[in-house]
Amino acid sequence: MHRCALPALRTLGNTCKTYRRMSDDIRQNRFERISSLFFGDKYEDFPVALLRCKGVVTGSAALEMYLGRGPEDLRDLNIVVPHGALADLEDWLVRVNYEEDQDGVTVKPALAQHVRTFCAYRAHDRTVTVTEAKGSDVMEVIVNSPTTAEMIAMTAGGMIVLYPELTESGDCLLGPSGGWDLKEGGRFGSVNGAWANLHSDTRYMSVPCGATCPSIWRHARSDRNMLTFVWDKRYTIRDIVQSARTEWRLMENCYNLHCNYGASSSNLRRWRLRSPSSWLHVSDRELDIIQHNPPFAPGFKALLYATQSDQPVIVNVPTAEGIEEYRTLDDLNVECWVRQRQITACCAQRLHLRKTYKIIPGHSSVGIDGSYTIFVEDPGAHPAHNALVTALARLKVSAELVLGNLLVFKHKDDDASTLCDMVDDDKGLVNLLLRNAIKTGNLPPGTPRL
Repeated sequence: MHRCALPALRTLGNTCKTYRRMSDDIRQNRFERISSLFFGDKYEDFPVALLRCKGVVTGSAALEMYLGRGPEDLRDLNIVVPHGALADLEDWLVRVNYEEDQDGVTVKPALAQHVRTFCAYRAHDRTVTVTEAKGSDVMEVIVNSPTTAEMIAMTAGGMIVLYPELTESGDCLLGPSGGWDLKEGGRFGSVNGAWANLHSDTRYMSVPCGATCPSIWRHARSDRNMLTFVWDKRYTIRDIVQSARTEWRLMENCYNLHCNYGASSSNLRRWRLRSPSSWLHVSDRELDIIQHNPPFAPGFKALLYATQSDQPVIVNVPTAEGIEEYRTLDDLNVECWVRQRQITACCAQRLHLRKTYKIIPGHSSVGIDGSYTIFVEDPGAHPAHNALVTALARLKVSAELVLGNLLVFKHKDDDASTLCDMVDDDKGLVNLLLRNAIKTGNLPPGTPRL
């Protein structure tokens, strides 16, 4: 049992209370054993140090925690912290007798563009590496790991595994920032070819990928396919997951011949090329959504302000590929109507491209029924000037002019996860909201302008 993978321990723990306690004890003891290899009798202080800097453990130590093969061969402990948290963790490492090792300290090529600082600290024959993310989201570093087997994040009381089925089967795919050639038996990050079958794409698969297709965009906050484990609620990983801003996919196209989402399917994904700008384009896009294969799950009706339209139009917004049921705004395929990602991108952050309103900006005395969320386009998509919004808001100053489509959703109440369909009667209020949001400078922070 002590060498069981975490999913097996969870299954055992679900049988009765006795086995649940036993399973929790094994997980806790496994984490403490790994910690003691690096920090000796100071291992009890490590959970607090990790919590204080909002860091996570990844790499070979996290993989060992998940698979339970035995930690005896561990030599490296890889920690990822958000921007600004490096100094606190460094102070603690020095207090437990680690010294900075500047010889041969290089960041993995797959992570270089997502990392601000990379440091290594050594004590005896053990090394602790600390990666400081460029921003506040450590998940940006995790999802750009060299392989799927390393897309694991662990705190002292919990863990998330982004590709559990691949990891348990001994298969792994290169991450979105990979890019180097595979070699038989080669070592890629924490994955040794002696036990893992390394693949550059999905051609090797003989069954459909389903919702785990590597070409589908995923978000940790709403991901149904990752596994989450909790064994000590004091150090839960859920807070880190819920604050994540990063979305990712492994590759632009899936080459599994059995996959409905892959390059061999009838899905052309035409909305990637440009957003619909006129009434005619809107009609074509609605037809694309209806004819999509595999079919989209139902979503909600939203109000679209297209760049060359003469009035806002109600459109259907389905759920994203691989999502069978709506839970959060991250589940919606707003890309059908507003381009928020680069065509070839495999990692993105989009929260700055939307904003939820509970009052009319500049008119707090005007009550609104529920709340509204506005989605705007990515400035990097070079969107066109929105003539419709300019006319509605009566804009005259060029600095105020808005670029790209705008998509507006209505919420039943103040809870952003509860949506309802837009109807024609909503247009007047949304026009007022939009006009005042522009005039008062309260559009989403990423709104493209001239």
